[in-house]
Amino acid sequence: MPSEFTVNAGRLEILNGVNDVVTGIIKRELKLEQLDESRMEKSFQFGGLTKIDLVLRTGETRLSDFLLWQVREGAVMSFTEELWPEFTCWGFLRILFYCQQSHLKVDNVSRKSDA
Repeated sequence: MPSEFTVNAGRLEILNGVNDVVTGIIKRELKLEQLDESRMEKSFQFGGLTKIDLVLRTGETRLSDFLLWQVREGAVMSFTEELWPEFTCWGFLRILFYCQQSHLKVDNVSRKSDA
């Protein structure tokens, strides 16, 4: 279902993607055997995005199911009480440093478990 605005709900995006795939199967434009994760991603509004490493939420501590499919496993979630208009580049840098430290910790744990 094409739209001229951005869907801010991951559940709705997934539902629309499923509807797109089912419609393709019904119209015989798509075979059931062709259905895989890659094909499913193509049916999403943001299909083709690389996996998201950092989710930043200002003002609240909740995800609101935005981009559920696109956030990679192990992504860093950062929540700040500052509202978006008050959020500064310094706050963003602080979160980037936090993200970098989190990725370094995950990498170190991964290396130790591989050894």
